[in-house]
Amino acid sequence: MARPKSGKYDIEEMCQRINSYTDACIKKRLVPILKEVVVLSGWNYDYVQQLQVKTKGDGDLRLSQCISRLVDTKEYSLEKYALQGRIDKTMAVFSLKQLGWRDQQAIDVSSSVPEGLKITLKVAE
Repeated sequence: MARPKSGKYDIEEMCQRINSYTDACIKKRLVPILKEVVVLSGWNYDYVQQLQVKTKGDGDLRLSQCISRLVDTKEYSLEKYALQGRIDKTMAVFSLKQLGWRDQQAIDVSSSVPEGLKITLKVAE
């Protein structure tokens, strides 16, 4: 992956901006959004995602860690604010599903009878 010619993708500066944005959201009790800080910083979202994977593979975890912190903050904020009724619950569910949450019903079809299920057919008279 070729690095852009401008210095706007400096990992240290990116981490500072992402962490400052996350801190400001925590302080103001807002839900942080990664794409927002990326756009406000003038970065390309797809390139930031690629850079996160590349630097993580190179052993530099700084960008990955600050993005993970933002996403973790987003997750707990969505859950907490939805439970408190501060944000729209439908939007919170939608956003949490984007973070990997899912609706799931568990149906137990096992029988407690050791012999299993017994079916008897009767002939109609």
